[in-house]
Amino acid sequence: MAQNAKSLFAQANSYAMLHGLYFGLVGIISVALMRLSLQYDWAALPSYLVVLSSPIVAIILTRRFRNDVMDEKVGFSFGRAYIHALLMGFYAGIIVALAIVVYLTWFDHGHTYDAYEAMLSRPDVAAQLQASGMDAQVALATGGKTMKDIIDEMREVPPANFAAVIIYANLFLSPILALFVAAFCWKRPAVHHA
Repeated sequence: MAQNAKSLFAQANSYAMLHGLYFGLVGIISVALMRLSLQYDWAALPSYLVVLSSPIVAIILTRRFRNDVMDEKVGFSFGRAYIHALLMGFYAGIIVALAIVVYLTWFDHGHTYDAYEAMLSRPDVAAQLQASGMDAQVALATGGKTMKDIIDEMREVPPANFAAVIIYANLFLSPILALFVAAFCWKRPAVHHA
């Protein structure tokens, strides 16, 4: 039985690696759209839609795993679906974190921070920040710093630190997402009547 459990885990892990790559690509697209939304307003809605579709993508990928490996007589347990979705989320987080490190280290050259600063200095955005009280909240929370001060400090943060934040957030969010995915993907054994 222990060997069987090991082989079931190895099978779930194998599929999770492949599906984690696909799920990671969705994450990279989301980050890229979020980056574009700093310069182009049209990219904000697609960015939100990709983020909101992530649970659906995770369900589709876990159902692919289920359809490939499930024995109708045994079914597909909640635990098996959970392990696949959890590992898939972890692998996807690592892929997104690596993509962020590569982008910020070799390709960005500070353009993201420049775009963020330019967006915050737009009159309409500045007015929204002031009207919502966000400027005052930021100043209160940071000891009087402005958003520009925070962006300047972010410029000094190594890309690996941003990647670490992605991985830590993923360690918290993946177990929650996996519960949701498993609830939609487990399947009872087929009942055969004689």
